[in-house]
Amino acid sequence: MCVLGILGIILMIIENELTFSQIDNNDTISSWSIKIVISFSTLVLIGFIFQYHHLDLSLYAVNNSIEDYRIAITYKKIFLILLEILVCAVHPMPRSFPRPSNSSVENTSSNSSTPTRYPLSYVSVDVALGFPMFARVYLLCRFIMFHSHVFHDISSRSIGYLNRVSIDYLFLIKAYLQQYPASCLTTLCIIVFFIGSWCTRACDYTPTNEHVSMPQAMWFFIVTFTTIGYGDFTPSTYCGRIIASIVGIFGILVVALLITVLAQKFLLNRWEKYVHSFVLNVELAKNRKIQAANIIKFAFQAWHLKKKNISESSIRYLQAQQRLFLSIRSLHEIKEKQRQLVDNCVDQIDIISVQRNTSAEIYDTSEQLEIMKTLVLDPIFSKARIPTSFVTDIMCILGILGIILMIIENEIIFSHINNNDTIWSWSIKISISFSTFVLIGFIFQYHRLDLSLYAVNNSIEDSRVTLTNRKIFLIVLEILICAIHPMPRSFPHRLNASVENISSNSSISTPYSSSYIDIDVALGLPMFARGYLLCRFIVFHSHLFLDASSRSIGYLNQISINYFFLIKVYVQQWPRRCIMTFCIMVFLIGSWCLRACDYTSNNEHLSMLDSMWLFIITFTTVGYGDIAPSTYCGRSIATIIGFLGVILIALLISVLTQKLLLDRSEKYVHNFVLNIQLAKEYKIEAANIIKFAFRVWYMKKKNISLSSIHYLQAQRRLFQSIQSLQQNKQEQRKLIDSCIDQIDLIAMHRNTTVQTYEAKELLKKTKVKIDKIEEKLVEMNININNTINDMQKTLNMLFDKVSQ
Repeated sequence: MCVLGILGIILMIIENELTFSQIDNNDTISSWSIKIVISFSTLVLIGFIFQYHHLDLSLYAVNNSIEDYRIAITYKKIFLILLEILVCAVHPMPRSFPRPSNSSVENTSSNSSTPTRYPLSYVSVDVALGFPMFARVYLLCRFIMFHSHVFHDISSRSIGYLNRVSIDYLFLIKAYLQQYPASCLTTLCIIVFFIGSWCTRACDYTPTNEHVSMPQAMWFFIVTFTTIGYGDFTPSTYCGRIIASIVGIFGILVVALLITVLAQKFLLNRWEKYVHSFVLNVELAKNRKIQAANIIKFAFQAWHLKKKNISESSIRYLQAQQRLFLSIRSLHEIKEKQRQLVDNCVDQIDIISVQRNTSAEIYDTSEQLEIMKTLVLDPIFSKARIPTSFVTDIMCILGILGIILMIIENEIIFSHINNNDTIWSWSIKISISFSTFVLIGFIFQYHRLDLSLYAVNNSIEDSRVTLTNRKIFLIVLEILICAIHPMPRSFPHRLNASVENISSNSSISTPYSSSYIDIDVALGLPMFARGYLLCRFIVFHSHLFLDASSRSIGYLNQISINYFFLIKVYVQQWPRRCIMTFCIMVFLIGSWCLRACDYTSNNEHLSMLDSMWLFIITFTTVGYGDIAPSTYCGRSIATIIGFLGVILIALLISVLTQKLLLDRSEKYVHNFVLNIQLAKEYKIEAANIIKFAFRVWYMKKKNISLSSIHYLQAQRRLFQSIQSLQQNKQEQRKLIDSCIDQIDLIAMHRNTTVQTYEAKELLKKTKVKIDKIEEKLVEMNININNTINDMQKTLNMLFDKVSQ
């Protein structure tokens, strides 16, 4: 079947290629003969399909101990057999024998001078009947399945049967993708590449009604598969557009599959993770010893300088304190890395084992002291944060004001010929420069307050000790980012003269080169980097940052409440609002940047609407080709926009995936409803089994023929009921498995541990009580013995007196 299916596809391609080489796609004797062969191979293939399903049903009957294989024929099986026959039956059928070839050639040659282009809906009959033949590729999947070692191995099939796993196409696809991802994806892409390229060639035509060449079809497949679409080649028919849509969707699916496979392959397994963590732990232990030795050394050095009565503001003393502070901070960072290493190395199995062996985690005394320090000193810290928050607000206002003034100044220049300065633009530049100088002053003030607050948090006497090389680099970098702006140049005195000169030379305009960029635009675009001030503003006005309880919990769990943490929280809490706000901001900024960088053929800037359209087709990676960046600056902006588009699409997919998943409570409710439905179906199928079994027994008792229709129908229904009951049991087991997750296991172990602890305590109390009872019994025994002895003495005394 596989050989006949692939042979039919190859013959169909050869027949169509022979037809494509003829004028007006007329049939030839060769193509007609090939169609005869295709029809014959199709009839033979249909016969083998019937034979295959006959053998398959017989094997199924033997496996399930069914007497007659006709009982296993269900409506679903009949539908699948008919569908398979229809898929394999479609092929280019031979029509009338092509005899009058010469006259047709003469007629076509006489009319070839004025060819009429085919309409969009045109498609050749042979092509329309040939495309469905590619669906015969499923026979190749069946061939691979029947020649797979997993399918033939008795042990693997037995394990699959025990675990209720069917060794079919889907299982083998998953297994081969896990085992040979590169080979599978490469083979799949090559097959789809050639099939899609030939389908594009068969569907699309040139303006002279000729089929496109194979290299052009391959190029179109590549730009469609990668969702680039340069616009130099587009489909000319509806059939071609359908093929292009399928190719584009398939390209997205292959990229998603590739990302999934690569993500799985680059993850370390459990034992590799343990080995890697062990190596890292050894390195961290060495560094921890080194930093501990440095702390002792620099602490002794600071104590020695203090003993010598050296001034605390001297450079030597500050250097010693700074090195001591750096060593302490490095030691804390190493401890944090070690904790993270342990957390990353722990998986579900480790959690269960730890929960089994230990009942609770005991915190160190030093950590408890740090927690108490944070909780007690938090009101002091909140008072110290008030001026920092005020400075942050002013910095954000100055940064956004500078960006707005820069846009206004550039728009004024864009409206003038040759982008000359005006008095208004020069005045705005003065305002931008003044606001920039004020902003730089507030940056120094902000970092001074930040260092002072950090010194208070870490009980450091002098804030200059906390000034590290990394901190100095970040401060200098922030100043450089905020210092870049369009600076005012010479005052524009000769405005009228320049306008006259420009108007006299306006008839001759030379297009700008690709490397051209206006100096004000080049200095204005980096000002958008001041947007980080808005992020800092959001952090200082966030309830998570201002709330003492949330900061204490963050400190307990070693979590820093910074930009990245707040981004994760807000995206989890308000995904649509965050993504929409970010997209709108990026859309407006990116559109204006494209307008500022790109020019038309008349040396004018792009209109805002055109730049918005260019942003959209770049952001969505469509690229129709009607508008393209004309300068290197515009291409750089377009590249950044394209990357942002891909990242945001990935973020949107991940957020949607998380939102579409059922949470724990919803999953329980859904599983509860499904369990009720399955229980009802289980009872119905059990009743059906009894009913149809009684009917079969009754027909046997009446000596009805075993090959009669009524007997076969009763047996088939009995078999279907038994099969439905088994499927119902399997679904119930899967439902139970899917309902249990890691949280349930941890909660179960926690409850078991608590109950075990309570039982131990109860046993201890019982043992104490038993010991007390035993002591009392001993005392009672002693008292009874003493009493008996006293009585014995008394009786002896009485006996002596009586005897006397």
